[in-house]
Amino acid sequence: RFIFPLNVSHRCQVDGVETEFLTDHFHALNPLQAHAFSQPVLDVCVLQLELSPTFFQGLAHSIYGNGGLLLENTPIQADRVAHYLVEMLLDELEHDEIGHSIMIESLATQLAIWLLRKMDLRFVDSSSKQHRHQLVVVDAIDYMKRNLAEELSVEELAKTAQLSISHFTRVFKEHTKSTPYDYLQELRLERARQLLKITPGTITEILLNSGFKNHSHFTKAFKKRYGQSPTDYRNHTTE
Repeated sequence: RFIFPLNVSHRCQVDGVETEFLTDHFHALNPLQAHAFSQPVLDVCVLQLELSPTFFQGLAHSIYGNGGLLLENTPIQADRVAHYLVEMLLDELEHDEIGHSIMIESLATQLAIWLLRKMDLRFVDSSSKQHRHQLVVVDAIDYMKRNLAEELSVEELAKTAQLSISHFTRVFKEHTKSTPYDYLQELRLERARQLLKITPGTITEILLNSGFKNHSHFTKAFKKRYGQSPTDYRNHTTE
């Protein structure tokens, strides 16, 4: 994942370390790196480039012959090529014209290659057990995000990873300090929170779109996580 602040710089915690995310710079985050704003920030506009780990590691392998890439958390200053690609990408995101998805994929690929050329690179043994396990967890999280509105079970996630349920759960918890179920629940609650802020959908529409099936369960989980009911949260954020 790469963060590109578009309007203001802001401070974030990355793995517990205070880091400034500068405008006009790309900031790389490795899979599973914890990150959050150091303090509440209003009107921050960022481009968040979500690249599938499998895709990005595949690009690294095709260019450098090694797919065990670790990203350094060093800001990468954009040049005229990067600015052009970002502007094109933002324009495509704003205007859903014919061939939209193909253009997005093409521009994202070009930007990923530009980043690989500019980054300080560090590789690990891609055949090591730790690296393989990390990819299992990253792919599982990616699968969760792409299927949040669907019914997902730990059994399905383990099957996708080609591991037994017990092995998958152990590997997942080693890398995230969370069970697959709890992690999925957190992703769903965060999606619901974002939808409450930016869409006019009903509470029922939002809970279904976030993967919840029961109104009372959703309300109870949301209030436990954010200290407010979904309705109160929406009212507070739109005041």
